Amino acid sequence: MGGLQNNDLEQFLRERLASAHAALENIDEARFMADPTAAIDHVCAEFALEPLGVPRRGELSESRPGDALVQTADGESHHRPRVVVDIALTGPHFLWNYRPADSPPFHASVHGVISHHLFRAGPLFVLTISGDRLRGDDVDAAITATLTQLTTVADRINTATRRWHIELRANLDASARQRQAGRDSRQEFLEHLRSQHL
Repeated sequence: MGGLQNNDLEQFLRERLASAHAALENIDEARFMADPTAAIDHVCAEFALEPLGVPRRGELSESRPGDALVQTADGESHHRPRVVVDIALTGPHFLWNYRPADSPPFHASVHGVISHHLFRAGPLFVLTISGDRLRGDDVDAAITATLTQLTTVADRINTATRRWHIELRANLDASARQRQAGRDSRQEFLEHLRSQHL
């Protein structure tokens, strides 16, 4: 199925972690030293990733039945029954651009004369199911299979981002300690210099 890209999720999270470090470093010294924990909390909140959510079958918007115009190999056109289903997702929709390394392939599915295709428009996946002899059971099976695949991918992305958020906090805490230690060392050095010149 289309709509899902194969960009590396781990690479995206590494780059986001580096951006979070830069954001912490860019907090001015006075504000940072006044409350390092608040500075870390601010950056963590700014870079946190909400979990992705996939609706249950009963939560889907109504399908839009209709016909698709299909062109055969010999150039003739005919109408083919089609159902279009909107799948509204929750969470940061840009995460669907990334795939965990362990995600299964996500391809268009064709079973005999029944096919379904998925594409994404921002926070919405649009599932198109068509076939010459399209029945309600075919539609239900295609919707269920699609929701199962989307849920599997969302669960794997959510697991990776939860682990990453823990790593983010630990890394920012360590970075803040280094920044504080560096400032303390500089202050001690300046005090030492002052004491030598008095």
